[in-house]
Amino acid sequence: MRKIYKYLLGSVLLLSLVIACNKEVTDELVVFFKVEFSEITIDAFLDTPETTSFTITGGGTIDAGDYQIKYNVTEGAGYYMVNSERIEEDQFVDLPSGPQFTVEYIGTTVGTNKVTITIRDESEREEDFALTYNVNDTAFTFDVVPTPESTYVDGEIDLNLSISEISSATYNVQYVFGTPDADIIGSGNILVDGTALNPETTVEVPVGDSSWKFEGVTIGTVEILFTATSSLGVSVEKSIIVEVGDTPDFTFTARTETLQALTNNPIEIGFTLEETVGTSTYIMTYTTSNTGSLVYNNVTYAANETIPLVVGTSFGEYTGTISGEHNINFTVVNTNTTPISREAPVNVVYDDPDTEAPVITITGDNPQILQLGENYTELGATVDDGSMLNIDTSDLNTTVAGTYTVTYSAEDTSGNVGTAERTVIVNDPPTAVINATPLSGIAPLSVSFNDTGSSDSDGTVETTIWNFGDGSSNAQGTFPFNTSHTYNTPGIYTASLNVIDNYGGTGVVSVEITVTSPDTTPPNITLNGENPTIIQLGGVYTEQGASAIDDVDGTVSVSTSGSVNTSVAATYSITYSAEDTSGNIATTERMVIVNDPPTAEITASDTGGIAPFAVLFTNNNSTDSDGTIQSSVWDFDDGSPRESGGFPLATSHTFSRGGIYTVTMEVTDNNGATATANVTISVLEQQTCPCANPCEPPPVCGCPSSGQQCN
Repeated sequence: MRKIYKYLLGSVLLLSLVIACNKEVTDELVVFFKVEFSEITIDAFLDTPETTSFTITGGGTIDAGDYQIKYNVTEGAGYYMVNSERIEEDQFVDLPSGPQFTVEYIGTTVGTNKVTITIRDESEREEDFALTYNVNDTAFTFDVVPTPESTYVDGEIDLNLSISEISSATYNVQYVFGTPDADIIGSGNILVDGTALNPETTVEVPVGDSSWKFEGVTIGTVEILFTATSSLGVSVEKSIIVEVGDTPDFTFTARTETLQALTNNPIEIGFTLEETVGTSTYIMTYTTSNTGSLVYNNVTYAANETIPLVVGTSFGEYTGTISGEHNINFTVVNTNTTPISREAPVNVVYDDPDTEAPVITITGDNPQILQLGENYTELGATVDDGSMLNIDTSDLNTTVAGTYTVTYSAEDTSGNVGTAERTVIVNDPPTAVINATPLSGIAPLSVSFNDTGSSDSDGTVETTIWNFGDGSSNAQGTFPFNTSHTYNTPGIYTASLNVIDNYGGTGVVSVEITVTSPDTTPPNITLNGENPTIIQLGGVYTEQGASAIDDVDGTVSVSTSGSVNTSVAATYSITYSAEDTSGNIATTERMVIVNDPPTAEITASDTGGIAPFAVLFTNNNSTDSDGTIQSSVWDFDDGSPRESGGFPLATSHTFSRGGIYTVTMEVTDNNGATATANVTISVLEQQTCPCANPCEPPPVCGCPSSGQQCN
């Protein structure tokens, strides 16, 4: 039993140890968090908070301060609000309890705003998240325009409202009356759909144009302040001033001096309208006991039609068309909200007149045809009853093609008017167009002529006449008339076309035909680049081309033949050819010299000695297979100046100090090619022997064994 207890106690202690260890491990266990945003691309509005939601999972219960947030705006401009407080960029702040969180982004720049959000847990582990806000502008324009800007007591005017938006929203409008800087302060009502709207009452107004009304209540000046507020939180104000006057009133009279007239003859009626209070606009109507019409401001009005009447004195003409008494009653109404009406009667008796009109007979051509710009000559007319003839040519303009009317009129003593008309046709002459092919060439030259491009705007082209300009007979025929003509003699000829329309109008045009002698001169070829062209053996030959000009054809093409082998020294020929349209051929050649560079060989009188050491150098063995060596240049390698001269150049040089020198000779031929050769010269310093007799001087200074003389 004690043994079982011992084991049980040990098991309990072991279990307690395991539990304690597990708890310690669990407390320190790394559990990484996960952040999920509801959306990462978000539409927003300028200076307007936009909610951004995200959830943190993986860490169990989230208390306030367990996580922190900061942000960086990488594109655009804006800031975040957490718990209605603005947080500064790139600074961590505590998040409230979770796991769901909401922050607000306020974009201050229109366009794409890119933001990096960083979430940090208590272990300072961080995760970055990229969000994009598409920030739209919230501005809009708002205007109120009164039409007109004044009214009267009980009068109404339109208030034209307009809203133009950038970003979609809804809009509410309200108004208040202000206190204008005026001696008399009036009052009024704002009407929406016929109902008075109390001040500060909001009304939703659509985007675009809409209309309210203002009703005058008391006389004076009224100031109204309108405020439009969008659903995006932006407000715009508009203030207007309306003048309210007294209700307009007026007096009206109508009279005529004529009490009797002939039917169909107008009588003048004077209208006088005077405003006694305020101003308004006025409409007049009339009735008549018989048949007639009224002309006012050059407009004819029948009975009961509305006539706009002006303030002051104005005149109209009434014409009765049936004999008898015409009792005319005129009524004028103003445009007040409650109109005021005034009446005025006019009475006229009409009698039937003599109705036989004079008969006019036109003399001369009718229609009468004139050519454009021709003066008009009046051919006259006669009147059967001897009444005076009036001729009206005001419609006629002989400088502009068209069909015009000359009007003849005569009036008898009863006012009967007879008329007749003459038609005058002002003819626009036809347009002549020559189509000639070819316009130039070598004799004998056959040219094809046609007039199919000729036209007439107001008549019909009937006749074609060709003059070939070389003394030959004209060719004539019905339009269109195509023909051909051969020019046998060189020269410049002016061929002309004359077309005639059915009104006698003519159109003339000419063209030059150039006939030349046969071309026997070949083109002139000009080579581009150098001739001869020199290339060193193994170089690259680049064709530089040529151009050719012909005195007839102008620029002609050039063909090239021949080849160059730059790996073989020789003189090559490239041939250039050009041919004009007359078959004349020109050729020329370019010489291309592929140059074999010369060979260089140095002959030295001696290659070794004791300083000072004089050496004679010659280059008689240098050769050139295809040119002439022109110059020699010597470099002695001891710092002395180089020597140069013609070929051959023999020279001597003294080496004053010991050393090994590489003497170089360069030869150049007349084609610019070079060759070099060198020889090594060994120079020893002169020495003094340490024995009894100095060397005098042997080739190599050395002392013999003791007791012997120097060799």
